[in-house]
Amino acid sequence: MSFPENSIIYAVKGEKELERALGYGGSYVFFLKADINTVADEVARCRKAGKKSFIHIDLADGMGKDEAAIRFIAQTIRPDGILTTKINVVKLAKDYGMEVVYRVFMIDSQSMVTAVNNIKKYSPDAVEIMPGVAYDAIRELKNALSVDVIAGGLIQTAENVNNAFGAGAVAVSTSCEKLW
Repeated sequence: MSFPENSIIYAVKGEKELERALGYGGSYVFFLKADINTVADEVARCRKAGKKSFIHIDLADGMGKDEAAIRFIAQTIRPDGILTTKINVVKLAKDYGMEVVYRVFMIDSQSMVTAVNNIKKYSPDAVEIMPGVAYDAIRELKNALSVDVIAGGLIQTAENVNNAFGAGAVAVSTSCEKLW
């Protein structure tokens, strides 16, 4: 998997945001607040609209983070991938053939060391740096590894977007609709 350069990813938290995101031209939707009762239909709607969908499993209602949950998501809901901050979930999702975006919170230099080691060991398809305005962390990670880097969190302005792209991010995820 490779995210298109300079793309905006629609980070949606509910039905109204999803409906609006489906009307825009971008290619990716991140479900930040998925619900086990409705997400299969929402994923199908994304597929019909020509958009790839990723479920943030750590924030999903009604879904565990164990192997049975990952198998259910992969075989029944069938999103294009998942987002997670949990490295064990990265491995499970990869084992079930899903694309994985590994979300990493950059709070100190040890976060960078841990992220690099985990990425090398478990090979997620992309890494989302949180907060997305951590431009130096984006640059450092992009230079250290050959993995797509997504900037997410606190992306509120066109300047944030441009700075993230300038630091090496291939995409930004944002719930700020004015940037969609």
